[in-house]
Amino acid sequence: MALSGDFATMPLPDLLQWLAYSQKTGILILSKGEIVKEIYFQSGKIVASSSNDPREYFGQFLLSYGKLTEEQLLSAFNRQASTGIKIGRILVDEGILEEQEVQKYLRIKAEETIYDLFLWGDKGEFKFFNDATGEGNAVPIEMEVTSILMEGTRRSDEWGRIRKVFPNSSVIVKVSAENLTREVLEDPVYNRVVQL
Repeated sequence: MALSGDFATMPLPDLLQWLAYSQKTGILILSKGEIVKEIYFQSGKIVASSSNDPREYFGQFLLSYGKLTEEQLLSAFNRQASTGIKIGRILVDEGILEEQEVQKYLRIKAEETIYDLFLWGDKGEFKFFNDATGEGNAVPIEMEVTSILMEGTRRSDEWGRIRKVFPNSSVIVKVSAENLTREVLEDPVYNRVVQL
């Protein structure tokens, strides 16, 4: 039996809390437009997630974290296309990343896939398939829903504050030379922001 609805009727935090409290096992499929994400539950715990969002592909994720170059990613994609080997294994085999690094970033990526859902507001739709299992392509993790809810809610609140200052993505930020004090330039965080 499947449960379905949208975030306007049942907000994501309520849905996740219900699945955890009921100790459900199955797949929660969430969609917004063309983006589809899956969260896999085992006895009320999140054990895996996956996404078709190109921004959340593992190679792109590593690129954004500065763990590999575009050339290394392209080379790994070409090797994957000819061999069918997963990107993470290719990067380890080529000595670009250590096995532990791949596992660490796979877990972070899986978590980020879930946290991004909290930014969907009431625009998402969902279906939960009880006792269904994934085909094994998802990244295995194990997370308590409570920690996901706390971090996801925190990020959603922060994003709301950011949107008050930057109401949309077309806002252009400029550096004011008169504000570039020695204190700003010596602070590593501010310095990096200025560089960006």
